[in-house]
Amino acid sequence: FVWGRIMDVIGRRNGILLGLGLGIIGNGLIIFAINAELIIVFLIGMALVGATNAAVVLGRFVAGEVNPPDRRGSAISLVVWGGSSGC
Repeated sequence: FVWGRIMDVIGRRNGILLGLGLGIIGNGLIIFAINAELIIVFLIGMALVGATNAAVVLGRFVAGEVNPPDRRGSAISLVVWGGSSGC
């Protein structure tokens, strides 16, 4: 729900970029928290990584939404393939 509203306001591409940016910040916080032994910072970092996952999953719907009907299937499959292969 939240990412859908954000993407309606700032656009699909910018929403996914925002989500990925939050993931970078979250991973940095996790690394810092492990080294400093700060559980609260670790949990905040994990929450940001979880929010990133939610934004990235919406990438499938974005791929289907921005492509014409005859290309939607292949566009969605490329997004799923990229996510499962780690690309």
